[in-house]
Amino acid sequence: MTVMLISVKVRPGKEREFMQLMDSLLCDPEQIKGLKTSKLYQEVEDPNGFQVILEWETQEESERFLDTARFGVLAGAARVLCEKSEVSYGGVLRNLQNIQM
Repeated sequence: MTVMLISVKVRPGKEREFMQLMDSLLCDPEQIKGLKTSKLYQEVEDPNGFQVILEWETQEESERFLDTARFGVLAGAARVLCEKSEVSYGGVLRNLQNIQM
């Protein structure tokens, strides 16, 4: 099993839109090959801070997810809705807004 962590700081007033997008993209792990679970957390001290935790069966499947249309929507949303975003998996940290889809 491998874990992917997506950390974002959503622009003020865009929190609900971000949560709805995450729900629509990740609500059914069975639709995404290799995804075991997905969880969305909102920070208590900063309501604009969110953590998305994706648990994958293998690191290869988590890396393949980065080439999917679903992840492309997520990366595009990060450019529009977020001030800051990062993806980490397998010891690699990337700025989500700079990932080209």
